[in-house]
Amino acid sequence: MLLNVTLEGKLCGFIIDIRSEHYARQARSMGGGTENKDRYPDWKVLYHPLEKGRALQTSLTRLVAACYEPCLGINRWLTRLLTSRWMTHVKEALSTAGLAVECLER
Repeated sequence: MLLNVTLEGKLCGFIIDIRSEHYARQARSMGGGTENKDRYPDWKVLYHPLEKGRALQTSLTRLVAACYEPCLGINRWLTRLLTSRWMTHVKEALSTAGLAVECLER
């Protein structure tokens, strides 16, 4: 009821799930992980997966190591930045934030 009140006469709302659709489906098949879609007929689920946990921690550790390594030339540093995948995580987080803003505007 609370979600439907937020629509205020609009046709539909959006729920952004930061899991992949595969993992959401897998959780549902085991009896959990999401609410019953029948309860939210005016809401559309958008999947926009973001890395979590260990992958994010490993990426940050690699970035920090590259930043503190002495005498690292710019090309080598850029290579280490690229292989840390940190900028990929930042890009995905900003993309998800942009999607959320777009959904709020609609």
